[in-house]
Amino acid sequence: MRACFADPRWRVRAAAAEIAGKLEAKELIQDLKTLLEDADGFVIKNALAALRKMSSTPEPDKLLGIAQRHAGLRGETVTLLVNSGSESAVQAVTELYKSGNVEGRLTILASLKSDLGEQPGIVAWQPLLIQAATETDPRLRRAVAEVIDKPLTMILLPLGGNIKLVSFGNQA
Repeated sequence: MRACFADPRWRVRAAAAEIAGKLEAKELIQDLKTLLEDADGFVIKNALAALRKMSSTPEPDKLLGIAQRHAGLRGETVTLLVNSGSESAVQAVTELYKSGNVEGRLTILASLKSDLGEQPGIVAWQPLLIQAATETDPRLRRAVAEVIDKPLTMILLPLGGNIKLVSFGNQA
């Protein structure tokens, strides 16, 4: 299997990562983490899926690098970061959000929505959600409402000790 991880053909490396995940071959975790530096996005996606299946989360910095290099993998990397629940993961996702365009930001918020249910709360994510709730684009504000599972009519958010009313209305 290790020889397949080093094969020059991306399809072989991707298939090897997929098989390692299906077999839950924990002895290959380090090899799979090495594949996260691969030039091919499909290989990286399969390595991420295999690591997730084995409950092995790469370091937040490595996931952030993947998200920056491969926009198409942003959802998977944010999911892994959210599930890790660490402070460095929150910082990495926040950095990714700040550097992204509207579509990238929507992807991040969608990942938060689907994965925060597994977390005890959204307190760690509050600064990011407040920033998103005050964006000018109504799609971002609506995505925040969906993340925190509140009606789209209005949400009260604490901002610097003050309470600010953020309206969602029919602005989309």
